[in-house]
Amino acid sequence: MNPRRTEPKKVTIFIPACNHLDYTKQCVESVLRHTDLRACELLLLDHGSQDETAAYFHTIPNTKVIRFRENVGMLMFSVAFRACCGRYLAFVSNDTIVTEGWLSHLLDCLEREEKALSATPVTPFTSNCQGIAPCPLEGLEDFAKEFHEKRKGNWRHRARIMPVIGVYDVAKLDTMGFGDRWFQTMEFWDDDVSLRARRKGFQQFLCTDVYCHHFGSVTGGAAWGKTLAAGRELFLQKHGVDAWGQGFCRSEDMIALLLEMKLPETSISFLAVDCGFGDSIFEVQNYLKEQRKQVQTYALSEVEGYRGDVFPFVQGWHTAVEGTAAALTNAFAERRFSLILTEKSGLSGEILAERLLPGGYVLAMDSDLTKYFRLAGRKGHWSLWQKM
Repeated sequence: MNPRRTEPKKVTIFIPACNHLDYTKQCVESVLRHTDLRACELLLLDHGSQDETAAYFHTIPNTKVIRFRENVGMLMFSVAFRACCGRYLAFVSNDTIVTEGWLSHLLDCLEREEKALSATPVTPFTSNCQGIAPCPLEGLEDFAKEFHEKRKGNWRHRARIMPVIGVYDVAKLDTMGFGDRWFQTMEFWDDDVSLRARRKGFQQFLCTDVYCHHFGSVTGGAAWGKTLAAGRELFLQKHGVDAWGQGFCRSEDMIALLLEMKLPETSISFLAVDCGFGDSIFEVQNYLKEQRKQVQTYALSEVEGYRGDVFPFVQGWHTAVEGTAAALTNAFAERRFSLILTEKSGLSGEILAERLLPGGYVLAMDSDLTKYFRLAGRKGHWSLWQKM
């Protein structure tokens, strides 16, 4: 065991704050009200507040309080990671309110999913297709309880996660590190964690059975628009690929078209073609899993740089050095698929049809496959085609 984690605590709950005491109080009090703290420690970090945040933190019993004289930015994650003694680290932004059972529900995901690095609830005013319309605060508890009961166990593997609240497996973080201080502007640190997690073979889950409230970038919102481009450039410098490149986030149009498929088989062979970071791939896998299908996933890409993002989560991978069309013929000459997903436009309908089982589907972006397929649905830039 790491000597810095010797106390027998299951979870360290970490809440950082810089001013905005009224929001911080709501956040901390919701954690105290809705969390069994007997197996937890509460770590409160004030970085540079000019209001009474530090004094308030010291009124909370049985806590660790850390105070900096100025806003330390990304350093707060390094401090929390080193100071925590829990097997799990729960990061809770001070502009959120947690709900009954929030921690136990998220831990349920982490403990059941062997490869899980993190679990995050649904929160309003959150991008990356993670949010829904906010529930009025006066009805929050009843809404969150019903929300969980209707969706229990619905955990979606995502290529990246924006964790306004996130619970992390500390042992896995120990192998890869947490927030990198390279991202001094505070943007894209979560994209960086997500990329490094994928390439370690770890999964991040959006737990769509857990609802917590998010007021919406209260602390960081004022500076966000001014430094976003700088953070994106830092990501590009570190990884050599754009954080908002191909496949960084699923399309809601693509998700809607999945509902139009009629796949009678219980065992599905699925091929993903040029899908970049892979969020669309993971969402197709999520959907088929919900439909109780057994899925074998294969992938190919012309861009070697995306290999590490998808490779740990598929049964077969091919780098299409000879071009995508040739690779479809050469790499999968003996294999037929129930579903092909592609984010590359202009692929040959004839070659795609050859790779499909009778009645199989192609889910494609910006493609016209009318010669070999019938159109089964279209939404935005996405279309669903069925082999004739």
